[in-house]
Amino acid sequence: MTTHPDTAVWWVKRDFRLSDNEALTSAASHQRLLVIFIAEPSVIEFQDSSAFHWQAQLEAAKNLQLSLRQMGGELFFSMAEAIDAFEAILSVTGHFTLYAHQETGNNLTFERDKSIRAWCKKNNLKFEEKNQNGVVRGPHDREERPAILAQRLLQTIPLPQPTRLPPPPELAGSITRLSNALPQLATCGAQAISAVQLLAGTAVLAEPSRFQQLQELSETSAKTMLQSFLYSRGINYSGGISSPNNAFEFGSRLSTHLAWGTLSLRTVFAANAGRLSELRGQKDRQSARWRKSLTGFQSRLYWHDHFIQRFESACQMEFEALNPAYQTLAYPQSDANLQAWLTGTTGIPLVDACIRCLHNGGFLNFRMRAMLVSVACYGLGLHWKSIQYPLARLFYDYEPGIHFSQIQMQAGVVGINTIRVYNPHKQLIEQDPECKFVRAWVEELSEFNAEQIANYQTQPLGDYPPPPIDFDSTAKLMKDRIFRIRNSEEGKAASQLVLAAYGSRRGTRRYPRTGKPAGNSRRKNVDKTSAQSQHHSTARLQQGNEHRKDQPTDSEQQQFRFDF
Repeated sequence: MTTHPDTAVWWVKRDFRLSDNEALTSAASHQRLLVIFIAEPSVIEFQDSSAFHWQAQLEAAKNLQLSLRQMGGELFFSMAEAIDAFEAILSVTGHFTLYAHQETGNNLTFERDKSIRAWCKKNNLKFEEKNQNGVVRGPHDREERPAILAQRLLQTIPLPQPTRLPPPPELAGSITRLSNALPQLATCGAQAISAVQLLAGTAVLAEPSRFQQLQELSETSAKTMLQSFLYSRGINYSGGISSPNNAFEFGSRLSTHLAWGTLSLRTVFAANAGRLSELRGQKDRQSARWRKSLTGFQSRLYWHDHFIQRFESACQMEFEALNPAYQTLAYPQSDANLQAWLTGTTGIPLVDACIRCLHNGGFLNFRMRAMLVSVACYGLGLHWKSIQYPLARLFYDYEPGIHFSQIQMQAGVVGINTIRVYNPHKQLIEQDPECKFVRAWVEELSEFNAEQIANYQTQPLGDYPPPPIDFDSTAKLMKDRIFRIRNSEEGKAASQLVLAAYGSRRGTRRYPRTGKPAGNSRRKNVDKTSAQSQHHSTARLQQGNEHRKDQPTDSEQQQFRFDF
């Protein structure tokens, strides 16, 4: 074993960038730097993983590797479990300091990170996990979060990329299972893949002819996308992102870059603030439109971390309802309905178009994503657990914290939000009145006109399947069941606690200028002010009930937005 007294390992995971990367900046201060991207078989083959995700990471890794090489560095790839990869590195390089970003992933990756920390402690290695957003891990007072977020994302200038990179350890090329040759996927899709397929590059779409080119994932393309949004496309953001016909152009299209870390959230905040500053004081109508759109965009950036924080503080959401009152909510759960929903063959044109669009490109605007979950859980009677992993596989911009939080929110089992039950026919008329989106993605309907498609509920459309005959009755059944839970004493008590622990705060967007950082202890320890909400018995929930000034009234909590 050849050792070097000052070696760092930068473990790349969801941070494929050089700029504003604290893990890299810290690692670059050492004399030797080994950069490693690990494709773990257990993660590759987990239920939420698909070829989409690995195509995204491999493309981002390829572009990061090119950037590193221009600076005298190198990115190495390993197909192994993380501990095995680090064991192999340790056997050759000797002592090293490990750097990575703190990740709010699924339970599998969280347990993996815990095992890495334990392994490092056992081997007397330092493991530094850096923050790359405003999410706080471990026990803390949630009232401090606005100050923490402000300090991390608003008051701190994004870090420049390092001016130099240390060379890799001399014997890095001899480390078992380590290579600077990245595997490639010839094409990809939303199907699950195996580690063998990934390494061999044999994961392909069933219908390559329908493959839609995915967003390019690189730090350069991320910055280009950000600039085009702030200076060209973004003027139509306000009022232009509800329709699937417009959202691909008028939306920021930064979600994929933020999910895989080719762009930092702090960089987006800073760039958006700079653009708003340029517009300040300008009186013309176009500037007013820009300010309205970019102010709305900024508010959505805050929500990004809000939902990730919810999952970070309540990671049991992956397995059970955040609100314990909904644990026993019964669903009709038809395998036929689930398969039809997953394949875009429900007989509901806008739903099928959205699913097929996701299968080919991995992106859909927020309103349509919410509609898909609403239709699945209400009109088709599918349990939210049965759709959360398959839907995750469809998203090219899969962010676990946002995904698990939104699934339950749109399914109506959080208990503190106004429930929006989307009517897919109403959405079709309002968001795709000429059926351009539907005809682009549902091939069977391409020859029908908008009026014929709009009458799909009463008029046969060739070989296209008819809609479910029990859709409305199932939707009513599920709404009635949820309403009974929300209106019950148990439901009210549980919802009050969920609101106190995980609800948004009025005025939290007015961030103070100073704030003290939070600790970085175990994720399973939730907020000090909300720890009692982790206990799922009704008795404990009632005993721990808290009343806050920003709690809604009972009538507000019971409010539904019936879109049917």
